[in-house]
Amino acid sequence: MALGTLRSLPPPGAKLRPVLLESLLVEFAQLRATNLELLRSWKLTARELDLPGEHPSLGRVTLQQLLAAWVVHDLGHVAQVARVLAKQYRDAVGPWVPFLPVLTDHMVPRS
Repeated sequence: MALGTLRSLPPPGAKLRPVLLESLLVEFAQLRATNLELLRSWKLTARELDLPGEHPSLGRVTLQQLLAAWVVHDLGHVAQVARVLAKQYRDAVGPWVPFLPVLTDHMVPRS
């Protein structure tokens, strides 16, 4: 996929082709590396990062805030993955479940 190309999501109920997790992770890593290299190539200054833009519902935001929000968004996905992986061990940890919040928070998946 070319840089800047957006993919549309399939409509609800559409049959999806199975994709191996490994291939998705490889694609993600490649896209992330390309995007980070592009961002680094801009050599943004502190002044440029502080430039404001107008968000339709948030109002004035800076580029620095947008980039920080992207980092936190990605970390949220990392947390989701960690919860899913940890929950595989729920039965194995026996009586320790109440002491392991990763097993008990978000009992109902949010995404």
